[in-house]
Amino acid sequence: MKIIWLSTEVFAWQREVFGTTSPIGKDTRRPYEYLSHAQGLLAKTPSALQRADALANAKRALNQRLQVLDARYRISSLPLPVREKGLLQRLEALGVLRPLILRRLLDIRNRIEHRDAAPPSPRRCAELIDFVWYFLRSTDMLANAIYTGGPFTRLDPNGDETPHVFELNVVFRARHPNLKISGWFPASALRTCEAPGFIAVRVKTLHGPEQQHAKGEHLDKEVTDRWLAGTLRPTPDDYLVLFRTLLNVPSA
Repeated sequence: MKIIWLSTEVFAWQREVFGTTSPIGKDTRRPYEYLSHAQGLLAKTPSALQRADALANAKRALNQRLQVLDARYRISSLPLPVREKGLLQRLEALGVLRPLILRRLLDIRNRIEHRDAAPPSPRRCAELIDFVWYFLRSTDMLANAIYTGGPFTRLDPNGDETPHVFELNVVFRARHPNLKISGWFPASALRTCEAPGFIAVRVKTLHGPEQQHAKGEHLDKEVTDRWLAGTLRPTPDDYLVLFRTLLNVPSA
């Protein structure tokens, strides 16, 4: 089994997002139904009980969305270099959310449930519900699709495309995802031994452009360029780089 090391800088190349998109279903709609009910409870002059119920529905909306993201991307099982095992902390490490306000919502709701604490003011409840709404909006694309990779293209200093293009394909499994890569890379992106900033690849195919040149093909490739196809073998730090890239998709 041959191993070669690929620079993680290639995942900063220009990227086109690929994914499997499903019609908007109850998994996407349900959190908004919870929030709509929460907002209705805050109408006019809500009692302490109504404010507590509003926060409970906001928490349900948050938890439902977190469960969907975890089911889509197996985030709980990723071997990330984070001490905390909670889903909020993992999503924070991946750049999907900033959980300070969301943690505040959970803390307030837990105090209401377990210590009989008074809920916040109606205005504060409305602010927390708004923060959950913004979180839902920012993750709608992730919740309504499974992003499985896509092509990456290296640009030159002028912003023009170069012949160096590769594709990342991700298959999500019960434990660790299967990460396959294939494409053309400059020699500077590859090494034959382990080094910081490089990720291991179990090689399936590795060759230069000589045979294609002989056929009059791929003449835009340098003789030092390499076609590489194989399976990534990430470390925990590599998983962080890869999934920050994979989950960085435009909001709806």
